[in-house]
Amino acid sequence: MIRINFHRSTPFFNLNLLNLIVEYVYFLSPARLYSNKIIIYYKLDSFIKNILYMGGDSKLKVSMSSLDYVLTELKKDGISNRNAVLDIGFHNLDELKKLALLVEADGKVIGIDINFERVQKVKRELTNKYAEKISVKKGSIVDIPFSDNYFDLVFCKAMLHEVQELDKAFKEMFRVLKPGGSIAIIDFIRFSRLEFKLYGLIVKLLGKPLIDVHPGFKFNELQKLLPKPQLVDELEWKKCPFQGHLGFSDKELFLLKIKMK
Repeated sequence: MIRINFHRSTPFFNLNLLNLIVEYVYFLSPARLYSNKIIIYYKLDSFIKNILYMGGDSKLKVSMSSLDYVLTELKKDGISNRNAVLDIGFHNLDELKKLALLVEADGKVIGIDINFERVQKVKRELTNKYAEKISVKKGSIVDIPFSDNYFDLVFCKAMLHEVQELDKAFKEMFRVLKPGGSIAIIDFIRFSRLEFKLYGLIVKLLGKPLIDVHPGFKFNELQKLLPKPQLVDELEWKKCPFQGHLGFSDKELFLLKIKMK
């Protein structure tokens, strides 16, 4: 059964971007000299916060509450009591602990990330209580360091838009997935390319690293990367009831669930 929930279309011009531009133009204009000091301080604070946020780790821009939502959605579909769960680009140990709720008593949650320091940090935090159920290692979504048909569930949160080789990433996720396994992806719904390019330009001018590659995704873009329809048992795309921060403002997120035959 194929289930697809479409989100509403994104406006051609992003109103959040327009509002931000108006705020910054106002902040830099002589008119501010005649304004209330409180308003001036608010504009300055808003300006600084947005500048400091640019180019940051998007894993931090999607709240941990998103995991509770994903767990609820997966359990609705009967996706629980898994033997092996892969978390690609995990954020921290708390995220891995939540995913551990989906595995059986003798099951395992494995997190991979290209950031060696993050991997080492979680390894240090692992106590005997979780060491048997949770493990982490350095690894990339385009080169997952596990054999074929290894995982029952592959989870990817707010990092797909950072991946240049999307085709290779999807092939790797399906390669390590067992027959009948599921993939759950949370990421940004496509927003204004103009805003995304402006955001990237400012990040580079600030001398900060830009890790974001895509301004979110539309369903049909990702659908092209999926296996043949006859290999897919269930497919669902839906808008999440919460947002994440990317670029100049909060953006809508999607949950894509793929269950293989």
